[in-house]
Order: sequence, then structure tokens, then C-alpha cells
Amino acid sequence: MFDRTNYALSDFLLFSARVYHRMFELHNAALWPVHVVALLAGFYLFAVILWPSPRGVRGAYGLLAVVWAFVGWSFFVERYATINWGAAYIAPLFGLQAACFGFMALRPGVIDMTFRGGAVRALVLCVLLLSLIGYPLVAVLLGRPWQAAEVFAVAPDPTAAATLAFLAARRGNLFVPAAIIPCIWVLVTTLTLYTLASPEFFLAPLAAALSVMAWWIGRSQRLS
Repeated sequence: MFDRTNYALSDFLLFSARVYHRMFELHNAALWPVHVVALLAGFYLFAVILWPSPRGVRGAYGLLAVVWAFVGWSFFVERYATINWGAAYIAPLFGLQAACFGFMALRPGVIDMTFRGGAVRALVLCVLLLSLIGYPLVAVLLGRPWQAAEVFAVAPDPTAAATLAFLAARRGNLFVPAAIIPCIWVLVTTLTLYTLASPEFFLAPLAAALSVMAWWIGRSQRLS
């Protein structure tokens, strides 16, 4: 008789930790030197938070649209799907997130250009730096080759983390609906890395938790 209790998360993974991290080496080798442009794009988000302007904010949403579409296709369709059939179900979510950001960049009317200040801004900037600088260093710190580093706009984890930080920095009510898909991916990658016994499994949920905390603090300040 079929017994569900005999199954663990590891039974649903078709690859090992070595294969998973080797995938990033191949992915980075295929896309280099896109990483240089990707990091510059990430620091553009950083600059927009510090010095917001109507053109800058629209540009940031447009940039995020391109980034999510690029990662959805290049990583999930062309790379991750070769070792994990479930990637085919994640790619459309990244495409949907890209479409949402594209709409936010192109929608008519004046959008809110206001960003939170003080401790909230400092917190989201720390999360953004973790996404842009911390993630690429993880591979080296864990003894992997630097070619296996995960980079914003190339790999999904730092992309989701940076996106949540940017969204948390904004005032208004866009955070919750816009953060749903990034948070879904955070949950998926956390379970995957935990099952693979990868030490960095806590990074994505940490970035998400800090972003949600920053958004909640800012929301509480606005309502008080």
C-alpha cells in the first residue's frame, strides 16, 4: 500500500548538490561577460533608492522587467530544466513577474516616487548589498570555484532578494502583490538548498525576512 510517510524532500530531487552547483558554472560560462552589465544594473537600483526621480523609478521597473524575463528564460528554460523538470513550471512565473514590472514601468499617470528613509532605507540597502555583493562571494567562501558564483540578473536567488529589497523601499501598497512571486521562489529555493544540505540555504529567506520587516516598519510608521 502506498505510504506517503516513507517519502522525504530528497526523494523529489533528481540531482545532487555537486550537479546543482556545477550547473551555475556552466550557466556563468555561457553568459559571460553579461555579469558585468548585470552588476551595474543592480547598482542602478541602489542609486535609484538613494536618489529617486520619475525617470529613474520607471527605468528601475523596466530594468526589473528585463531581468526577470532574462532569468526566466536563460536560467530556467535553457539551464535548470536540463536537471529539474519542475523548472518548466517556474519559468512562466518569472515571465509573469516581468510582465507586471513592465506594466508598472509603462503605465500612464504619475507613479509614487517616494522612498522610505531612515532605518528602513538603511535596512533595504543592506539587503540589496547582500544580493549584489554577498551572493557572488558565497561560492568562494564555501570553497567552490568563483565561476559558480550566483549573480544578480543571472541567477534567480540574488535576483529575487534584490527585487524584494527594492520593493520594500517604496512607499505605497505595491509591495504585497509585487512580492508574491519572489517569495514563492524564495520558498522553493530554500527547500531545495536545505534538502541538498547547502550551507547557504538561509540567505534567500533571510533577505526576504529583512525586506518584509523593512516594509512592515515603514508601513507602521505611515499609519501611526
